[in-house]
Amino acid sequence: MGLKLDTHSGGMRVEVVPAFVDPLHAFASLLGFQSAFAPFLALQLAGVLSGRAGHVTLCDGCGRPYLPRRLPRPRTRHFCDDCWGVNVPARLRMRDYLARKRRRGEAGDGGQA
Repeated sequence: MGLKLDTHSGGMRVEVVPAFVDPLHAFASLLGFQSAFAPFLALQLAGVLSGRAGHVTLCDGCGRPYLPRRLPRPRTRHFCDDCWGVNVPARLRMRDYLARKRRRGEAGDGGQA
């Protein structure tokens, strides 16, 4: 069993649905909801009911909250399934690598003219 959350102009409605529905995708529509508390509460509830580990985590690619499949490691980036699908982690890794390479090059010049 799972929950399906439906948002409309009058508020929210929660329904019990069969277990084959992934709660993460059912709550994806919540991310555009006006209030910050209702989606957060719904995602926490979905995480508890679906048995997913951890708490709501913010995606470092798009900034939206999502339920991770495993406990996120500290001091690392975390990405939702949508960002993994469009290869955001690889793009950010390459951007960071090029920035480190530029910094090493600037520091290695030593002010030579």
